[in-house]
Order: sequence, then C-alpha cells, then structure tokens
Amino acid sequence: MSIELNKPQTLANARKKIAQLSDARHQGDLTYQYAVASGWLSALRLEGLIDSSTFTELSAELNASHREIGATLADGPANH
Repeated sequence: MSIELNKPQTLANARKKIAQLSDARHQGDLTYQYAVASGWLSALRLEGLIDSSTFTELSAELNASHREIGATLADGPANH
C-alpha cells in the first residue's frame, strides 16, 4: 500500500494548524500553538505524508505567521 504525498486534505489540515496561531492571546499561548503546529508538520514529514519541499514551504508559512502574530501580542496572560 502506497501513501499519497501532499494530499490536498493533508495540506489543508496543516494550514489549519498554522492558522490556529492567531487564536493566541499572549506570547505563552503563541509559543504553545507554534510548538503544536511545528510538531504536526514534523510528524507529517516523518510519516511520509509530505515531501521535503512541502515541509520547507509549510515551515516557512508557520515561521512567518509566528513572527507576524508575535509582534502584536503582550508578553504574558492578561490580568483580569
């Protein structure tokens, strides 16, 4: 049984994980969401579900999102 690389649904799910960085309320949340998404991408690559160039592309998207969102967030949880 062969596994299809770079299936559209696999890529959509990966991009959904990247998009979830925007749910972060502060830097700690962002760090957590980034780690989850990074682990997700690594698992896809290790399991042979995406190829190397797609992994690099998705990682670049993740890093760009992390930088953009991080620039807008406070350092810690909001005090209520």
